[in-house]
Amino acid sequence: FPSLKREINGNLIAYLDGPGGYQVPESVINAVRDYFVNMNANEGDEFETAENTSMMIQNTRAVFGDFFNCAWDEVVFGANMTTLNFALAHALMREMTTGDRVLITEIDHEGNRGPWLQLMERGILVDEVALDVDTRTLDMKDFEEKFHENQR
Repeated sequence: FPSLKREINGNLIAYLDGPGGYQVPESVINAVRDYFVNMNANEGDEFETAENTSMMIQNTRAVFGDFFNCAWDEVVFGANMTTLNFALAHALMREMTTGDRVLITEIDHEGNRGPWLQLMERGILVDEVALDVDTRTLDMKDFEEKFHENQR
């Protein structure tokens, strides 16, 4: 993690940016650099760098499939979780009708809350489970009250 060695005014930097950013080990930096230097291409074409890119993505999906105990073709990569959640909410919205309900929580990251809250514009009801401020956990009584049979 080379970035964790940086100093400002003689003090090590503390990165507190949470899900919006993260620091990576040098091996990741090297792998990304190697990709851009040696294989940078779109998938699906019939030339070496495109074939290498396709192979790398397929191999990576297989590794993640093993890790998550699923098939490689059940693994999807995307730009970031917020973008993926917006795409998922948009796709599921087509199967939903006015009055269907979605359940989110107060402690969800905005990248999970925002996509579902946007469905309210289409008549989808969005219920939000409260946070128990004393225990800093979900209020399970509130969860039970807000969980409905037509929850999606």
